[in-house]
Amino acid sequence: MCIELTFVNLPNCSYIGNNAFSDCNKLTSVNLPNCSYVGGNAFADCYLLTSINLPICSYVSNGAFASCSVLSSIDLPNCSYIGSSAFESCSSLIFVNLPLCEYVGRSAFYSCSSLISINLQNCSYISEGAFRGCIALPSIDLPNCSYVGSYAFTDCYSLTTVNLQNCISLGSGAFSTCSALTSIYLPNCSYVDIHAFGYCYSLPSIDLPNCSFIGSGAFDQCQNLISVNLPLCEYVGNSAFWDCSLLPSIDLPNCS
Repeated sequence: MCIELTFVNLPNCSYIGNNAFSDCNKLTSVNLPNCSYVGGNAFADCYLLTSINLPICSYVSNGAFASCSVLSSIDLPNCSYIGSSAFESCSSLIFVNLPLCEYVGRSAFYSCSSLISINLQNCSYISEGAFRGCIALPSIDLPNCSYVGSYAFTDCYSLTTVNLQNCISLGSGAFSTCSALTSIYLPNCSYVDIHAFGYCYSLPSIDLPNCSFIGSGAFDQCQNLISVNLPLCEYVGNSAFWDCSLLPSIDLPNCS
């Protein structure tokens, strides 16, 4: 722990190991132009870190930047893997660019309360709780994502629109308590787990043309839901539409 370290310039470094700079409380800037790997908790709890240059980094391990509370943006144009809790509790993080990222780990951006923009155009897998508690996030576009894990977007109170055009499975509670959610695009989803949209009070309609399974409480207390399309659904779980008081009717021609 180098408590007086303020700047790191490692132009030829290709690898940063676990805990390498954790708890460097005065570190503000890091230049790693040739680094391809950042280890676990490498910069965790660097509370004053505001700038980091990682243009060719492809792998960010678990907790690498956790609790870097003044870091406002991150640009990782070549990163394909974000580990668990990698940016957890980065409370000032606003913008994230991850155009080639394929995997986002568990709680990777948990409680990033200022996050408003993230580029994940290539991501195919969002793990459990990845964006839970991102209370400022207004929308998310995941055109290549096939799986959204349990509680991935729970408590994203500002989230209004979601594009998941290639998603086939939603985990339990994936969007629960997203109270502002009004639009979600899921044309290929076949599986909606328990409580996936519970307490999405503002959601007016859901169109799931290829869904075969709706878990228990999946739309629990979606009190503004007035339209549901489930033409291929075979199973609807207990209390799936409990207290959807405005839903006038539902057609389930394939449900057994």
